[in-house]
Amino acid sequence: RTGIPTDPAFWDALFAKAKQWGLIVYEQDWLYWQYNHLDKMFEDWDLARTWMLHMGDAIHRAGGVTMQLCMQYPRHVLQSLEMPAATQARASTDYVLHFEGALDA
Repeated sequence: RTGIPTDPAFWDALFAKAKQWGLIVYEQDWLYWQYNHLDKMFEDWDLARTWMLHMGDAIHRAGGVTMQLCMQYPRHVLQSLEMPAATQARASTDYVLHFEGALDA
């Protein structure tokens, strides 16, 4: 099953603790997958926006932490315009280099 936190207190607690650990950049990866594999995203027109805003607001409140979006749809990039903590988005999917013999000892 796939789920996302809907209580902003989750994000506040997470980023308050992560800030103590020295977090400076939070990467939210696999955004397209989370959107596509959670049926509720298609049933509740505001859920994705609310989820991202809760996340972004908590990061912003943590202070000194930024956010990178990864494997996102254009809709995620557009949503990040309301999220001051979102400062970057990776434009590529994950990749693996394949060089014959590269890992041979």
